[in-house]
Amino acid sequence: MKKTIILVFGILFFMVFAINSSVAQTGIEPEVREMNLVRSPLDDGLHNALSFGLTLNNFGFGLGTEYRRVISPMSEFIMDFQISALRDITEQNYQFFGQQIIPNKRNRIMSFPLIAGFKQRLFAESISDNFRLYVSGMGGGTAAYVYPYYQTRDVFYVMLDDAEQFSNGDLSVQQYGPVEANTGQISNDMFQGWGDGEWKFGAAGQLGVGVDFGENFKSLTSVKVGFTFQYYPEGIQVMDPLRVLGYFPGNETYADTYVVADGTPKQKFFGSPYITLVFGRMW
Repeated sequence: MKKTIILVFGILFFMVFAINSSVAQTGIEPEVREMNLVRSPLDDGLHNALSFGLTLNNFGFGLGTEYRRVISPMSEFIMDFQISALRDITEQNYQFFGQQIIPNKRNRIMSFPLIAGFKQRLFAESISDNFRLYVSGMGGGTAAYVYPYYQTRDVFYVMLDDAEQFSNGDLSVQQYGPVEANTGQISNDMFQGWGDGEWKFGAAGQLGVGVDFGENFKSLTSVKVGFTFQYYPEGIQVMDPLRVLGYFPGNETYADTYVVADGTPKQKFFGSPYITLVFGRMW
């Protein structure tokens, strides 16, 4: 009987001790919380970035430089300057006795857009820090230097609607001025004709989606795709405004006279998808 009482008290003591230990552990152990491990350049004391980019679009290649300023963990202010060519996307190149010819092209264009905007990181908590997806939007101004594609030579010409009058001896419809390269003009290479150019000014913008690669924020490597555009209110004469259809051989009364019709009007809007590779540093 005595052993039974001792056994009962032993069991009761063990149960009380176990309950007290369980309560104590519940009160001591903290609640398990999910940790936010998203990093940003600010965590490494980085606020600025300078990079260089190579762009490919429908107009050709472009070179640029970009400045970034971190304004919050997920947002940055960006400013971008580029040098790139503009052209009519319908242009076609031909080889003529070793020289590249673009029929009906009137002017070459070099553009210098300066734009600024913002960049916002997306899905930071879902995607690893070494693959930082972002969107960006920028706008600003642009300047374009327009210079002749060929060495200008003025010729006599009549419009197609006036050709019959001219053939009947009405010389009042005859005009004099530069027509297209088909009349014998010599094409410039890209370094010729600069002295005969002029400046045009307009607006520019860019929308993009990109990725910053790598866990080391100091080394900046990015790829960006999107749409870029430039708008010139006055328009730019990229292709010839007149196209040659034929000519009247000269005689005692008049010189060789070309018959022309309306060609391509001035172009105001230039837009293209693009892809840009970016390399730079943060500090």
